[in-house]
Amino acid sequence: MNFQIEYINDHPEAIKTIAKWHYDQWQNILPNFTLDTYAEYLPSHYRRGGIPSLFVAVESGKVIGTAALDDDDMDTHPGLTPWIASLYVDGKYRKQGVGEALVRRVIEEARLAQVKNLYLFTPDREHYYGRFGWRTLFKEDYYGEMESVMVLEISPHNPSR
Repeated sequence: MNFQIEYINDHPEAIKTIAKWHYDQWQNILPNFTLDTYAEYLPSHYRRGGIPSLFVAVESGKVIGTAALDDDDMDTHPGLTPWIASLYVDGKYRKQGVGEALVRRVIEEARLAQVKNLYLFTPDREHYYGRFGWRTLFKEDYYGEMESVMVLEISPHNPSR
């Protein structure tokens, strides 16, 4: 599979598709948004580089996945920052390395921003993120779903972390 990781800013035509993916997947934790307001939020919130940034995986001009480096992602823990968020791969492209490439790109962006700890939460992917060196800090009920809050200590010299 031949794909590139780029900034969302370079693909405004994909905003509606991305908004629908994210909204359908996570509408339970997006209580202040409708699909339309979320589609408006995406291009206004993310910038090219630094925190916050939204990355897209692109194959043959088509956006096939996303991942973000975000300043906050869990309103119950405002002191934890920044977060990897919005990791999503279109179903037809899963299990082909797209998600891993997106995660690695977010980690690299965090490293460039001199981040020491990067956070995420997941209901069921602890094993997946553990492959990258993430460890579970705690679990909690978040909007009716049990979530594992994880941390990655970023080494300035290790590309996998």
